[in-house]
Amino acid sequence: MTLAATSFWDDWLKFTPGWLAFLATAGTWIYKAWVRRHHVALGADPVALRAAVEAARTHFEDITSAGGKRADWFQDEERRDTDRTIEDLRERLSDERLRTGLTGVIAAWRVAFGHAPPRRILGGYIEDYLTARDRKEAQEDQERYDLQIQAAQAGLSDAQLAVRRLNELERKTIGRS
Repeated sequence: MTLAATSFWDDWLKFTPGWLAFLATAGTWIYKAWVRRHHVALGADPVALRAAVEAARTHFEDITSAGGKRADWFQDEERRDTDRTIEDLRERLSDERLRTGLTGVIAAWRVAFGHAPPRRILGGYIEDYLTARDRKEAQEDQERYDLQIQAAQAGLSDAQLAVRRLNELERKTIGRS
């Protein structure tokens, strides 16, 4: 009995390093698969995605703080392709929560742009000199601004949701805080 018990402990000591190496290798494979899944969820370029979403969030804040913007503001060089850029980056993601937030940002941007009144030159700057047509156009513009601000507020909340989810994924993948 003592000979069998001794050989068990001798064998155990011989095979321990092999089992530890196997466990370390299996753990590394699992970790790499986990990190790879998060890299795929973030897409190919998380830095560009973060920059585009933060730019959209800033634009939405500009719309709400200014009380609305006219159509030519949306057609400026830096804002013209905001929705298309986010849409292109969204197509490269696999995380559904992040894609949902970005879809809301894109939809809100398009609605806000759709409600943007065109550039109008009013008859005068003093209320007494405005014609009835100018007053009607100003009232229509204000209604469109109100709808635009509602869309911008919805887009702002969606952008904040997308940034929050992007932060979660980056923490899991890169370790960024």
